[in-house]
This record gives sequence, C-alpha cells and structure tokens, in this order.
Amino acid sequence: GRSDLSDKLVTGIAKETNDEGIYKLINFYKCMRAFIRGKVIGLQLSDDTTSENKKIKAAKNAKKYYELSLSYALSLESRPIKWKKNVLFITCGLPGTGKSFLSNSLTRFFNLERLDSDEVRFEKFGDLINQGSQEPFTDENRNTIYLELLDRAKTYLANGKSVIIDATFSFDYHRQEARKIADALGVKFITIVTECSKETSLERLESRNANRKNVQLNIEKSSSKPYLLSDFELNRFNFSTVDVFTTEKAKFEEISSNLRRHIVYCSTDDKNKFETTDEIFDSILYKLRKNY
Repeated sequence: GRSDLSDKLVTGIAKETNDEGIYKLINFYKCMRAFIRGKVIGLQLSDDTTSENKKIKAAKNAKKYYELSLSYALSLESRPIKWKKNVLFITCGLPGTGKSFLSNSLTRFFNLERLDSDEVRFEKFGDLINQGSQEPFTDENRNTIYLELLDRAKTYLANGKSVIIDATFSFDYHRQEARKIADALGVKFITIVTECSKETSLERLESRNANRKNVQLNIEKSSSKPYLLSDFELNRFNFSTVDVFTTEKAKFEEISSNLRRHIVYCSTDDKNKFETTDEIFDSILYKLRKNY
C-alpha cells in the first residue's frame, strides 16, 4: 500500500480538525482491521476443500496481516513494548543472505523507514549502471552511497522515525559511522547480521535473475503495449552471481568488538524457518530490552 499517502491524509485531517487524538484512534482501527483480515484468510487452513498450495499461500498472507496488525499495536501509547528511544537498524551480510527479505519484514513489523543501498546507487549512478560500468561499485563510490544512506537515516531519526538501512555494510568504518549517528542522536542501535552457505546465497542470486527475466517475458506476452521493467530492476543483478559473491566476500571486514553487544545473528539457510522470522523478531526485542 501507499502508507505515505495515507499518512498525509490523516495528518491533513488532524490539522484541519485540530484533533491530535486521531492518530491513536486510527491505529487502533488499523490494528483491528488487519487482524480480522488475517483471521478471515486463515480460515482457509481448516477448509478441507482448499488445496495444500493454497493453504501455504493463505498462511503466508495471514501472517503478513497479523504482523501488520502487531506493528499498529506497537505504535499505540499503551503498547506493552514501549520504546523510549527510536532505533537505527542496519543489515550486515553478503549478497543473497536474506537482508532485503528481512528488512522488508522488519519494516512492516516495527513500522520503520527503509533505506535501500541498491536504490540509492541507481539514483546516483543510474546512467553508468545502464552502460554496464563497474564504476558505481568502486570503493570510492560505495563510500558516497553509504554517506548518503547515513545522512538520510540521520534526517529520519532526527524527525522521530525509526530506520532500517538495507545494505551489505562490508566495511567496519561504515558500521562505526552508523553507531556514531545513533549515539549522537540518542537512539538505539541494532546490527542484523545475516548468514547462510555460499550455495544458498548463489542459488538465491540466480533465482532473482531468473524471476526478473520471467517477469519481463510475461509482461511482453500479456500486454498489447510495450512495457519494460525499470532500468534499476534490469540492472540490479546484471553481473555474474559468482563474481558478486566472491568480490563482496573478499571485501567483508570482521565486525569490531565494540559493536558485538548490538548484534542479532540470523542464520537464513533454512528457508521455511527463516521466512517465519518469529525467532528473529523475538531476538531483536530481547536485545532492545536487554541493552536499553
């Protein structure tokens, strides 16, 4: 959905009616409606006429609505887990280890602002990427991208928003800079480290390439009008998956000891267990309670 547009609408109503209480009330109703939607979809699981494939899909969709409901519940003033500070999350891991899946899940779960290094890279160096250039991936330009990500995160945090930065964070310098920003603004800091086997990572990267190409073919077959995926989507994984993984692994620096108390480790090899993410959420909540 377009949460940015709904936020503008609610803000406009609150301003015109001078009713600040609308924020708490509307999140209560959002929480209730999302929960009911999840419950209705979940009823398919007990229906003997529903196929196993449909039940699996229904379970995933129901879970998303329950997570959405919980995110609204956490935003209420009376929530049991009331954070006194906002949070800066960063992901840390090699390509194909589940960072984007996890960051998207956490964004819904904790109602975060999400910043994506791939998107910022294309904003900065889109023309070069379209030409197949490796220049956007040099250490110097990588630093430019991370500085931009951190600067945007700082703006969100200063305005009372919690943020997650979806990036590899291979260099310890960038992790330390994120920690410094969190300390300077007095917000919580969590590093989510994703790990899986090389085979699993390469399989996921290859799957992304295949999915992107299939989407393009299906669009071309089903539409009478010419339509192309965005240059960003076409070029996001336009390099050898083995080269991407090998290059990033060679650059990856050990995490400094002063950051280790802020780490949540996530093993993502087991797809079924990883996609539930319940244990990951619990680990993050425990870390937030313990360290802050």
